[in-house]
Formats: sequence, structure tokens, C-alpha cells
Amino acid sequence: MLEVWKPLLALLIATTTSLCGTVLIRLASDHATIWLAILGGSLWSMSGAAFVFAASSKNIDLGVASAIMSAGGILAINLIGMVWWDESSTDVRKL
Repeated sequence: MLEVWKPLLALLIATTTSLCGTVLIRLASDHATIWLAILGGSLWSMSGAAFVFAASSKNIDLGVASAIMSAGGILAINLIGMVWWDESSTDVRKL
């Protein structure tokens, strides 16, 4: 039973680390600090490794894994941008 959940857990980890990496890169650009950019890039690398683990599983298709990770990341980063950086929530492109 646990074998079925491993790829989904890896996708959750991949999405979360990608999201955190993106936020750190944004913070690095706001504050002009290199260590935040390095940490953000490291998290993106971890995200890629977790995605490869999930995609190599026989329990989940590559297209499904990619769609889940992309959709979850896009929704979360838009919400974070609206809350933390007061980005527009009425911009039609975000829909």
C-alpha cells in the first residue's frame, strides 16, 4: 500500500521545494542577496530530483505527474504573490 503513495509524496515534495525555491529567488531579487538565490537554486535542484523519482515510478504516468506539479505550483505561487507582494488579483492573465 505504501508503494502507491511514494510517487505522490515525491510530487508533493517536488512541488513544495520548487515553490520555496521560487519564493527565495524573488526575495533574493528584492534584497539583492546572493545566498537567498543560491538556496533557491538548491531547492529547485531538489525539486527536479524529487520529480524524476516520481516520474520514474510505474504507479503514475509522466503526463499526470507533470500536470499535477505544474498546476499546483502555478496556483500556489499566484496566491503567495497576491498575499505577500500585493500583486493584482484581477489580472486576467492569472486566470
